Amino acid sequence: MRAERNITVKKTKILLSILTITVCILFGCEKKNTVYLTQYETEETAEQEESSGTDQEPEQEIPQEEREPALIIHICGAVERPGVYELPGGSRIYQAIEEAGGFTDEADRDYLNQAKGLEDGIRLYVPTREETSQDGWTGEEAAVGTGQENRPGLVNINTADEKELCTLAGIGSSKAKSIIAYREANGRYEKIEDVMKVEGIKQGLFAKIRDSITV
Repeated sequence: MRAERNITVKKTKILLSILTITVCILFGCEKKNTVYLTQYETEETAEQEESSGTDQEPEQEIPQEEREPALIIHICGAVERPGVYELPGGSRIYQAIEEAGGFTDEADRDYLNQAKGLEDGIRLYVPTREETSQDGWTGEEAAVGTGQENRPGLVNINTADEKELCTLAGIGSSKAKSIIAYREANGRYEKIEDVMKVEGIKQGLFAKIRDSITV
């Protein structure tokens, strides 16, 4: 009886040992597989993130030195808001007109080549239909930058000769002679508004030249 009991105990121990080894093997493999799976997923996620990052190229900003410098121009004449404006480099005449509020009702819209490019420091004059229909109209007054960028300062209506006065917007040869004749007959102009005392120069024309003259 005792011998049989010992044999039974030994068998029980052996079975327990086999069961323990089996459990360890099973749980050990599962843990190992889990570790491998986690590592694989982490590496795959990293590859996806790296791949998605390379697909999106950052926007390339144009270097400051490669940008065209801004343009400062003086636009006057038959536009809604005459004045000095800053425009991006490469701008054209039509963009300057838009910046100045567009044409007035009296403007000769087809006189200027609106597709022409602008240059820094120019004076752009937009003529009226009345001006361009005059017999003595030469078009010089409306040309981009005509005479203005080469003439330092303002035109002094007390000392300017006929040629200098003709560089003013809307002033032709006959009006220039009238300005000279008036000052010779009445003395020097005390203020720029006095030029409206000259026959043929009214408020409208004065508004076009006021920023370009001095006394």
